[in-house]
Amino acid sequence: MALLAAFSVGYYGIAGGALLNLSPVPLFVTSATKANVLLVIDNSNSMDEDATGAAVGSASATSKSEIARNAAETIVTNYTGQINLGLMAYQQTLTGGDAVRLQQLHNSPYDVSYNPADFNASFTGARDSQTKRFRISNPISPGDFIHYNIALPFYQSANGGNGYCYSNTAIAFNNGEVAPGPGNGPWDTYRCYETKTGSSNTLPAMNGSNAAAEGYGGNTFTTSFYPTDSDLAQGILDFGRFNTYHYVSPTWFSNSNPGRGYLHVPIGNLDATKATALNTKLGVSQFVTNGATNAGLPLQNAGLTPIEGTFNTAKDYFAGNLTAGAEGGPQAAPPSACGKDFVVFLTDGLPSTSAAGVALTVPATAIANAATAAGNLYTAARPVKSYIVGFALPYGTTPGVLDTIAAAGGTGTAFDAADTVTLNSAFSTIFTSILAQSGSAAAVALTSGSVVAGGKTYQGHFNSFDWSGNLSAYSTNANGDITGVAWNAGTVLNTQNYDTGRKIITYKPSTSAGIPFRWPAAPASPSTTELDTTQVTALNTNASNVNDGNGLSRLN
Repeated sequence: MALLAAFSVGYYGIAGGALLNLSPVPLFVTSATKANVLLVIDNSNSMDEDATGAAVGSASATSKSEIARNAAETIVTNYTGQINLGLMAYQQTLTGGDAVRLQQLHNSPYDVSYNPADFNASFTGARDSQTKRFRISNPISPGDFIHYNIALPFYQSANGGNGYCYSNTAIAFNNGEVAPGPGNGPWDTYRCYETKTGSSNTLPAMNGSNAAAEGYGGNTFTTSFYPTDSDLAQGILDFGRFNTYHYVSPTWFSNSNPGRGYLHVPIGNLDATKATALNTKLGVSQFVTNGATNAGLPLQNAGLTPIEGTFNTAKDYFAGNLTAGAEGGPQAAPPSACGKDFVVFLTDGLPSTSAAGVALTVPATAIANAATAAGNLYTAARPVKSYIVGFALPYGTTPGVLDTIAAAGGTGTAFDAADTVTLNSAFSTIFTSILAQSGSAAAVALTSGSVVAGGKTYQGHFNSFDWSGNLSAYSTNANGDITGVAWNAGTVLNTQNYDTGRKIITYKPSTSAGIPFRWPAAPASPSTTELDTTQVTALNTNASNVNDGNGLSRLN
């Protein structure tokens, strides 16, 4: 471990004649070792959505995926040379019937109303209300709108164009159903059409006998819908009487997850080579090669949200136990950082699958399990603090829902971000905190010699992030026990006038004498006790060797 040590002078604050004593050990020791930061980026299917939950495609500039990746690339740029950085995302299903595959993405508003009287842009009530907060133009019925509170992705193997569906049994957003599994779901049958005109909310018969009268045309299919990652994370298992879908773009898709994390880029010195590896994984999504683990391709968004299991994978990694190839192993533990290990975890939703890959629909249980995993990482033999960022969480999510995870991870409360500005602000605050922690430390130094009346224990504090520091003196009794704070240098200095209350001196070469470090009253003709013209000129000269006349400001 590289160490930077600073020594200070202590003295007994008693009668004149007390000896000057140098501390036999450093008053503070600060580590020059860079902090280890593991950045975890959500790469579930819901990252294909925009901040409102509407599907826009992972390659869209308005997608949560692109906003998050751009923010992460900013971190790479801003902190190159200052930290050790690595990248983890969610493990994805690569084999079997639900392996990651290319699909076609559609935006699907749920529980819609075609009646304009149901629209209120300032509505903030329950998501299953007949009053709707959002609307989009009906693409096949000019002048008409589709009104909704929830819009999430819909996937199928081909471009489905536009679809308008209804069900006689669906009740948004949960009608007593349980998560999909053997014998569970789907629960409601929908009849779908190519077109829907007008503003009627009348529910047609399931055989379609009166559908045309309500504006429906071109019956395409009758089917049932399964919930996806975004649905499960919000407890949505029922999609309402009316729902629609509209084609968006290609996408990667899987409706499962093995339940763990995947280490894409190991933690290492953030130099140019590491930056290239990270930026490659953070690049814009592509839809040609299915490369869930390919180091030469960007992350792909697919599958569910295994927050608990990803913390478990991170714990294995920091402990040097990451051996599974399916999770990015085998991989040695990150380099020693003198106890300065951190995870920065961005999620756009609540956990939707357990560490064993079992789908979850009870948010409280899922959050509790994720908090336990974050706590296990923080209390491990090699403790790792976890910062949590909730980015564009689903509509209706309880404020502070991720705080329990952050608290268990040692950072108190989660950060909430909704767009580019607030996400960059959250990351800036987090990394400022990390740098401050990794650059500060303190140790106690006792005055040398025997303990005498008025003896003090001195403690120096130093923060290399902003080069601030402090020095405190603690009174001790005859047994050497600390009995209280005698003085704090910062508090004392703040009460003193810099000119009349303190002795700040420098050396004047032309007279070989010590003088007050003050700007001369007449710089062109200084007195013998003021800075000479050579010193004035040096202070007036900037880093470009130009006399800018700012010497007085520099001295002050």
